[in-house]
Amino acid sequence: MELLRGSVDEHKLTVRAIPKRPGRRRKCHCGCGGGSTHIMQANGIAMASGCEFAMWKKKQQHEKRRGWK
Repeated sequence: MELLRGSVDEHKLTVRAIPKRPGRRRKCHCGCGGGSTHIMQANGIAMASGCEFAMWKKKQQHEKRRGWK
């Protein structure tokens, strides 16, 4: 069995919405006061979570650092 792994430096990053579920939702880390509505994944493995703006901003920072467009 092959072990799945995701790397921010080696794999393409994707941002996806978290399906709505009843119950308590984590707060976003960016300070907006909203809930964590999106996740950033690399190779299908979750790397970070937060609001949509925070995830797209973090994705841009990683791609700029790697020199990807």
